[in-house]
Amino acid sequence: MRSNVVISRNGNNSLHQHWLSNDYADRNWDLILLFYDRKAFENFHTSEGVSKFYIEGGKWTSIYKFFLNNNKLEAYNYYWFPDDDLEIDSISINKLFQAMDEHNLFVAQPSLTKDSFYTFLLLIQNEAFILRYSNFIEVMAPCLNRKVLQKALEDFKECESGVGLDHLWGNYFNYELKKMAILDEISMKHTRPIGGPLYDYLKSKNINHMDELRKLLKKYSQRPIRPYVYEALSKTNKIVKNKYLLGYLHLKEYYSKRNEFN
Repeated sequence: MRSNVVISRNGNNSLHQHWLSNDYADRNWDLILLFYDRKAFENFHTSEGVSKFYIEGGKWTSIYKFFLNNNKLEAYNYYWFPDDDLEIDSISINKLFQAMDEHNLFVAQPSLTKDSFYTFLLLIQNEAFILRYSNFIEVMAPCLNRKVLQKALEDFKECESGVGLDHLWGNYFNYELKKMAILDEISMKHTRPIGGPLYDYLKSKNINHMDELRKLLKKYSQRPIRPYVYEALSKTNKIVKNKYLLGYLHLKEYYSKRNEFN
């Protein structure tokens, strides 16, 4: 068993096979697949360091149920929860966990490739940086350290959609600075438009994701977060804090490579 784990919610068209591009000996992580599609679950054959479970429900409530029934909350140092439509290779996932440890991060995610489907421009890869410290990491693919996960888990069971959890991460470590980051040296491609099976499931259960957001925010007496980057580490290992320079470097990167966007 490794010190890191990838736990993913999976359907019939899951891209997890892309993640397993190397042998287990070359990986610093285990893989746990939580299938919502019965046929996909039955057809998938596990291998060393890979296990599977069939659990009904949304992504985050299923993750909650998994931990409730399996003794894994103390098993790993870092836990990555990617959606199953993310294209990334095994070496990049290794680097994700290495970056979490090297920079002592509590919450982070790989940046999105420019040809990804995206909601927040801020999460698109900026090749001027190694990483960017932010107040926001999306529920699409957060990597959490063990202590944050243990504090966040109770909120998972109240959030079928996941909407709202990405406004709460800072609550679990008192908003300590430089503990949450977008990793620009590591990127992943979001291959499908926002929506898909989860939204069909929410509709079938008459669940409104905005109601879940409001409920979670009320619980912590806070307003919705406005995502921003307040500091970054450049490719030359220099710290960039000036907000005008940060803004310029974002504009320069995204405008100069605008033709690469989906």
